[in-house]
Amino acid sequence: MIKKIKPGDAIILAAIAFIAGVLFVLSLMPERDPDRPVALVRVNGGLVASLPLDHDAECHTGSLTVAVSGGTARAREASCPDKLCQRQGGISRPGQTIVCLPARTTITISGKPEIDGVSR
Repeated sequence: MIKKIKPGDAIILAAIAFIAGVLFVLSLMPERDPDRPVALVRVNGGLVASLPLDHDAECHTGSLTVAVSGGTARAREASCPDKLCQRQGGISRPGQTIVCLPARTTITISGKPEIDGVSR
């Protein structure tokens, strides 16, 4: 003999199925390692992109192109007249920063800072 499902029971079953679905989707997502270095690109103080240094990628901010390759982030193309951000070269260690004042853009490497003999 089959019993009818009450409306309250249906709501509880739907909630359980929804939570199980969300947990399943979250389990498929890759874990983010907080110690992994990431290039943070900001324009006017607002975060535009977060580029992991272990994958080659590019980010276009309008007046500046940021390229990540070989574990290094750099300003590849800039529309500013002096192009000092391009001449600075690449950065790869946590705490390093490239600043382009005309474009109001910063590229900062985040991650767990390295400790050397001087900072102990």
